[in-house]
Amino acid sequence: MQPRRLIPAFTEVLAQLDTERRYRALTRRARATTPGKAAEHLEALVEALGEFAPPYSYFGAHWGDGADWGCWPDWEAIEEDRRSGELASGDELPANGSRTGLYLHISDHGNAELYAWNRKDRRWRSVWSVV
Repeated sequence: MQPRRLIPAFTEVLAQLDTERRYRALTRRARATTPGKAAEHLEALVEALGEFAPPYSYFGAHWGDGADWGCWPDWEAIEEDRRSGELASGDELPANGSRTGLYLHISDHGNAELYAWNRKDRRWRSVWSVV
């Protein structure tokens, strides 16, 4: 949780993901940060990295271990959208996509994999999976 250790790692990843260079100034400022501004820059980096997170996931500290940073499934959003019907799910992928273009496949072992429908190729592609 030390900004002096997290900021270099986060700026490196953000620079790789930011192909349009929207966050170039942020990465530059964060790399040159002072202890007084480190928390502010760290928060901005986390927010920026969150914009690159896949659907139904977030970038941040793991809810069970605040020292473990990464991209994690947003189970609350998943369950809310499953209940409302916004996110289709089940144990078998529909042959012709879904209303929203996303489908959460849940195996008989409880593994989850989010798929996105590619309209051009008319097939599913995996977005992320959790075992």
